[in-house]
Amino acid sequence: MIIDDEILIFHALRYSDDQLIVEGLARNYGRVSFVVRISHAPRAKVRHVIFQPMAVLEVQWEEKPRAKLMRPIAARVSQPWSSLHTSPIKAAITLFLAEFLLQVCRHEQSGELFFDYLLHSLTWLDTAEEGFANFHLLFLMRLAQFLGIAPNTSDTGLPFFDLMAAEFVSRAPAHAYYIYGDEARAFEQLLRMNFSTMHLFQLTRTQRNRILELILTYYRLHIPSLPELKSWEVLREIFT
Repeated sequence: MIIDDEILIFHALRYSDDQLIVEGLARNYGRVSFVVRISHAPRAKVRHVIFQPMAVLEVQWEEKPRAKLMRPIAARVSQPWSSLHTSPIKAAITLFLAEFLLQVCRHEQSGELFFDYLLHSLTWLDTAEEGFANFHLLFLMRLAQFLGIAPNTSDTGLPFFDLMAAEFVSRAPAHAYYIYGDEARAFEQLLRMNFSTMHLFQLTRTQRNRILELILTYYRLHIPSLPELKSWEVLREIFT
């Protein structure tokens, strides 16, 4: 059966002199992996150069139930980006989010609602000229609801946030995975923000990196298989 679907690319790795291994998320099909032939022919139906992190492509392939790697029959850019891959700051954010999504998105994370969240978020970042320093923080906080690990927001006025229980509590839990004070308030504010208002949340680079560290700790508590992310170190150095 021939499948035609929109795909958000997470990762492309050179496998041999003439092949790439590509991983991504299809709007209707879920997680997909391809082997893409490297070709420099100007009229090739599948140009390997378009398979880059966070590219949105329309890909056609033949479904083979026992095959782990599919071979695309045709591919084209579905959503051209104007700045995600050319702005150094946006490119660092994009690579970080692509690596993160590669690790946390499983096959069951499919469907238009989830895919549209990713596409809408990236479109907002691509068109933003300023005020996007907190984008990756808000993106990760909102992503949690699609992964089934969203924090409970019913008691946000309480002083402690239990990272393991994913809720605000009145007293410090018996374990070490909790935050309070300014850090708990930062989590509370992130849960109430959207992309158009997040610029009002003024943070220093040190504060932003600390909040990102806490968000990643939260994810690792709820998704234990999440490894250390190589692109995090690059992201830590950007912004002022």
